[in-house]
Amino acid sequence: MGIFKFLKEAYQEGVAEGKQELMNELKLYEEIKNNNNIMEKSAIALACPFREIHVSSALANKSPHLFKTGVLTDKNIKAVKKILLRDFDIYDTQTLSINSQKFDETLNLMDENCDEYAPVIVAVSSIKLHIFTASIDVGFTTWSESKVEITSCIKNILQIEDITSWQKYADYFLLGEKVLGLNNSLGRKLIKTSINGLLSNDDSPWLNLNWNELTAIE
Repeated sequence: MGIFKFLKEAYQEGVAEGKQELMNELKLYEEIKNNNNIMEKSAIALACPFREIHVSSALANKSPHLFKTGVLTDKNIKAVKKILLRDFDIYDTQTLSINSQKFDETLNLMDENCDEYAPVIVAVSSIKLHIFTASIDVGFTTWSESKVEITSCIKNILQIEDITSWQKYADYFLLGEKVLGLNNSLGRKLIKTSINGLLSNDDSPWLNLNWNELTAIE
């Protein structure tokens, strides 16, 4: 066999293997995307204003972590641990609990009758869902251990009658996050960009899960 024919066949074989690998990854992604655990999908979708930015995964150039926990590579897990430590000082189960309590204390200090109270409930609940789902991803906690906190956060958001769509949810989140003052103007700009993608990208969990499908029940 001539060298050029050998190289051509090797190239064609590599292309075929690459296509097959991509097809396998797309199939797995669709299976993850069609996760039947609606409570898990609800928690993750509501966590997405932060999760979409701070957690990464890749499967056929898609983002399976926006539909399910436990799909991160070792490299992804290492990166998420660094971000949890950097942004929330979370590095184990105890510090996760401490941070959760701090967010609750912030709510307790607010006047329930003020205009910003409902938006802050949304922001606090969403961010708590982010730190809990991210902590599940990296092994600091489990779904069963965090079920009470997670279901409480989902219920806190769903009880706000004015929120009937993902657009409304985004508006409430952005206002609440600004009141909390967790980010500077650059950080808020990044969140707005992320949210615009969540509202428009075909692969976004917000476009694959209707607002009225959200639930805190397994």
